[in-house]
Amino acid sequence: CGIVGIIDYTKQTSEKMLEKMRDAIVYRGPDSAGSEFYENETFSLGLGHRRLSILDLSSLGSQPMYHNEFTIIHNGEVYNFASIKEELIDKGYAFTSHTDTEVILKAFDAWGVSCVDKFRGMFAFSIYDSKKEKLYIFRDRAGVKPLYYHKTDELFLFASELKVFYKHPSFKRSMNKKALPYYFRFGYIPAPLSIYENTYKLRAGHYIVVDILTKKFEEVEYWSVEKSYLQEKSKESEEITLEKLEKILTESFELRMVSDVPVGVFLSGGVDSSLVTALLQKNSKVPLKTFTIGFEEKGYNEATFAKEIAEHLKTDHTEYYCTKSDMLDVIKGLPDMFDEPFGDSSAIPTLLVSRLAKEKVSVVLSGDGGDEAFAGYSKYFALEKISSLENSKIKKTILRTLTNMIS
Repeated sequence: CGIVGIIDYTKQTSEKMLEKMRDAIVYRGPDSAGSEFYENETFSLGLGHRRLSILDLSSLGSQPMYHNEFTIIHNGEVYNFASIKEELIDKGYAFTSHTDTEVILKAFDAWGVSCVDKFRGMFAFSIYDSKKEKLYIFRDRAGVKPLYYHKTDELFLFASELKVFYKHPSFKRSMNKKALPYYFRFGYIPAPLSIYENTYKLRAGHYIVVDILTKKFEEVEYWSVEKSYLQEKSKESEEITLEKLEKILTESFELRMVSDVPVGVFLSGGVDSSLVTALLQKNSKVPLKTFTIGFEEKGYNEATFAKEIAEHLKTDHTEYYCTKSDMLDVIKGLPDMFDEPFGDSSAIPTLLVSRLAKEKVSVVLSGDGGDEAFAGYSKYFALEKISSLENSKIKKTILRTLTNMIS
């Protein structure tokens, strides 16, 4: 799905303009569209939504969605919505749809901003409180779902993609030169920066509160990977830890399979996607649909490993070998897709494998982040060897030499 919002203190934004912005990302939500436009003496406010139907394919899942003084637009999925829904039913709430969006909305009514602590998922959602005249915008813990915002004294815009802002006449595409060193260093522009001035990414694990009447703007951290890592470490044996880990992973993967449309898996043959596929197939009576992109150049081709895994696990496997002309055709479209400089070549096979999967499914699981969590890269094995050296002086010298060699 895709979301867009406007607070305009000049009141020059019209409902038609809001719809034009919303429909700039029609491909994010081709199934339906909705919007709400409010005006009073001091500001106009608009909320727009493009829907890709995953849960509850009926019109009951349409957005914006309303409850009492609250209006929500939501991109993403809260995977554990069913258990939260049970909690809310016990508190006296009734539900008309089978969507996670309605659960988010009523959880906010029940618990306020702390409701986000209950959510497991990937999401970017906004809730407008018409009684307090406040706007809330949340982004998931890992920052899987994108959320950009543009802020000046007279105008506040937010959306799932930067290109939405281009449709607003007051948005100026002035390059943010402070962002360039980060791009040249990392190959992308990290949050909270973007390539444009006065335009930002909402940081992962944060939410924004805008007091519309006073123009007070607050960004609040509700979760961080660092604080999570600094929790007390387990002292249990490796055997018990592995058993617990498998249960956690299996439950996590199965939660992500809850859908009213077909689901598949991106399979590269590496540690991450193979783990996802193996645990899901272990508990599935039907072959999982798996998808892989291959390359003719042997040094870059992971398709052979993926095929071996697929055959071993007996999945319903689809592979496509990417040609040079495929890659060159994709490159032409990348600036329009990413909206700002992005220097990771994985964008090409990711787009191609997504197109391949879309022919058979609407949702895919991938192993992104698994190599980091499960030490799947060769650099981790090198680090293990270095850290096992007895002499700390030797260790420091080797580390210093290695890091100086790396650009």
